[in-house]
Amino acid sequence: MQQTTRDFWNDRYREKTGETSGKPGLVLSQFAGPLQPGTALELGCGRGDDALWLARQGWQVTAVDMSAVALAYASERSACAGLAGSLRFEEHDLAETFPDGSHDLVVASFLQSPQDWPRARVLASGLNAAITRLKGRTQ
Repeated sequence: MQQTTRDFWNDRYREKTGETSGKPGLVLSQFAGPLQPGTALELGCGRGDDALWLARQGWQVTAVDMSAVALAYASERSACAGLAGSLRFEEHDLAETFPDGSHDLVVASFLQSPQDWPRARVLASGLNAAITRLKGRTQ
C-alpha cells in the first residue's frame, strides 16, 4: 500500500530532531519586511519559522500544513514566544480543503511534495484568497 502524502509529512517531521533555525526564508523577509502588516496565509508552514517571523512583524497569521506533527511543534513554539494570539494553525490537505477567508499576503515558500500532488491548483486557490481581499479594498 502506498503511503499517503499526510503520512509522508508526519513521518518526516517526526524524524526531525532539534530546533529549527528560527529564521524566516530570505525571499519572505526581503519581500514582506517593508510591507504594512495585515493578514497573512502561509501554505505549507512546516515547523513555523516563517509564520512566527510574520507574527513578530505584526501580521495576523493563519499557518496551514497537512502534518499534525509539524503544526504541534509550531504551535508550541508560538506559545513559548508569546505569539499565540497572532497565529492560528490549521491542519489541511490543501488538495482537499482550504482555509476560509481572504488575506493581504499569501506565502507558499515551502509548499511542495515529492508525491503526486496538485500544487498548481492549490497555488491558484491561494492567489484567489489574496485577490478576494484586494477586490474588497477597491470597491
